[in-house]
Amino acid sequence: MLTIDTFWKKKLIKVVPLLEEVYTVMTVKARTQNIILKSDIRVPSNTIINGNKMGFKLIISNLLSNAIKYSTENKPVFLNSYIQGKKLIIDIIDQGIGMSPEEVEKLFQKYQKLNDEIARQGIGLFRVYKLVKHFDGEIHVESELGVGTTVRVIFPL
Repeated sequence: MLTIDTFWKKKLIKVVPLLEEVYTVMTVKARTQNIILKSDIRVPSNTIINGNKMGFKLIISNLLSNAIKYSTENKPVFLNSYIQGKKLIIDIIDQGIGMSPEEVEKLFQKYQKLNDEIARQGIGLFRVYKLVKHFDGEIHVESELGVGTTVRVIFPL
């Protein structure tokens, strides 16, 4: 049974195996929705951050799931990661429906539901935001209606 500590307790974790695991699982989801999932993981295998495995996987899988859900069929979704300075950068990029500036502003609010056409509870991105902040990270969103969305997550090494 998962406890609340499963997501919040911090320790040093290796990120590459976790990125690869989430990518593998999400590739199957993408395929079922005719989305092409691509990755470019340019991170040394010994890269570590202060977080936890379950929380980190929840962050990446939730962001990838949303990118897949709101993408246009037969368009790619990208999972890119690299090191810049003393930071791990993870970009999730889609070419989907995008969001207005007003929607982006509300994105991380608890129970905020931006698209009534797709069923969901609205707590996923709120939890993602809280976890990223708890792991001393940052999350940024750039989006344009009809063009797509880029979500950038930054963690200190």
